[in-house]
Amino acid sequence: MALKSRQLIKEIKDGNEEVLLYLFRKEYAVLKRIFFSGGAHEKEIPALTAAVIVKVWMEIHKNDFSENIDLSSYLVNTAKENARQYATEKKLKRKMKAHMHIDEVDLQPKTPQEVMAECVNVLDDASRKALQWHFAENHSVEQVAQKLKIDTVAAHDFLHKAFAQLASIAKIRMDYTG
Repeated sequence: MALKSRQLIKEIKDGNEEVLLYLFRKEYAVLKRIFFSGGAHEKEIPALTAAVIVKVWMEIHKNDFSENIDLSSYLVNTAKENARQYATEKKLKRKMKAHMHIDEVDLQPKTPQEVMAECVNVLDDASRKALQWHFAENHSVEQVAQKLKIDTVAAHDFLHKAFAQLASIAKIRMDYTG
């Protein structure tokens, strides 16, 4: 099912996390070529691709983007920018290694905990804090509502939405990394 850019942007603005997986599947081949040409290892490409898609999804979801932008072009441009940054960082690490005569550490696959930490860091600050208060610090929904200065029903909805976003981001990262 091919969705048009305008419809996808509307779905993202509405918070439809299913768009993350759809975009990953639809745009993976194009984004893979970009990262591969930037010097990324085959094992790193799914995580780099997922990170770009999540970044774009969050930018559109959090900001007032026009539904008239070409989503594929926006993803490609973001991937190119990230690939350039990746290549620059990789080159810098090689120079540092050569200069300092330090052995390069093998790229170890990330643990599920590390992947989840990255997923949490993608969330906006309020969502991250609310989830931390409720799940890590065991605050009740009422306590979270007080901290957010909203009513309990709104806090419940906010926590549910933040958790759903985290679950979608985590699903993509866990399914398509390492």
